[in-house]
Amino acid sequence: MKLFIWDFHGTLEKGNGGAVVEITNRILQDAGYEQRMDEVLDNLLAGKKWYEYFDLSAFLNITRIDAFFPTDKYFGRDGHRPDMVRSKKEIAEEYLVDKDFEKIIVIGDSPQDMIPLPNAITYLYTHEGKEFKECEVSYRIRDLREVLREL
Repeated sequence: MKLFIWDFHGTLEKGNGGAVVEITNRILQDAGYEQRMDEVLDNLLAGKKWYEYFDLSAFLNITRIDAFFPTDKYFGRDGHRPDMVRSKKEIAEEYLVDKDFEKIIVIGDSPQDMIPLPNAITYLYTHEGKEFKECEVSYRIRDLREVLREL
């Protein structure tokens, strides 16, 4: 089994809609689901901070992908909230205790998103026309569809 640790803020922003819709719909299709994400839903969600949306379970429900994320298999953390007390690294390490994944894939748009986990494959994303932030990563990408190679 693979574990994807994905920082949606910064990667799920305006201009990435096509990739988000394509990736979501490919996962739904590969899993045998008929429902699909459309451009209207993508535009509704894009460009907002997580705490401006709603809670993570509501996001998964409204995008109709909640079946892929049983409640004990996902977690959310919003580093933009003033009351944030635990880091992504601390949450990930706690989650990984006594678990074995064939691959861990980390996707984000900042050095803080690149959680240093053993054998993790890291993707640093940045928007067209912007410079990549300095940090050690496996891949630097401008198109989120490049992550599809990990499916």
